This record gives sequence, C-alpha cells and structure tokens, in this order.
Amino acid sequence: GPTSEGCQIIHPPWEGGIRYRGLTRDQVKAINFLPVDYEIEYVCRGEREVVGPKVRKCLANGSWTDMDTPSRCVR
Repeated sequence: GPTSEGCQIIHPPWEGGIRYRGLTRDQVKAINFLPVDYEIEYVCRGEREVVGPKVRKCLANGSWTDMDTPSRCVR
C-alpha cells in the first residue's frame, strides 16, 4: 500500500523556484520527501509569471496534485 513517507521533492521550473513554507534552504536540501497535505508554491524570477498550477499539494498516494500539467515561468 501507500507509504507514509509523503511526496518526493520537485525540481523548480527553469527561471523559477519553489517556496517551502516553514522550511529553511538547508532543511530543504536535507530532505527528500515532504509530508502528506504539505503545499508548495511556485515563484518566478523577475517579470516572469507562473503558467500552470501555482500551488501543489502532497496527496496520500505519494504524488503531487496536477502533475499532468507542468508549471512554467514565462514572460
């Protein structure tokens, strides 16, 4: 059955990043999985805007919401 590990960390989009609530940069580097119900938020550099899901949530089955739709940073 599903593990209680949670969801694997996602790579941020090109020219963008991911905001991890309540975690420092060092903590993010040290972990591979985020807990179920945890939400990440995409952020883009400069004038770019997020196209696609801006927030993803970790589901109990170990996947993130809307993974069939990429999040990109575009001008």
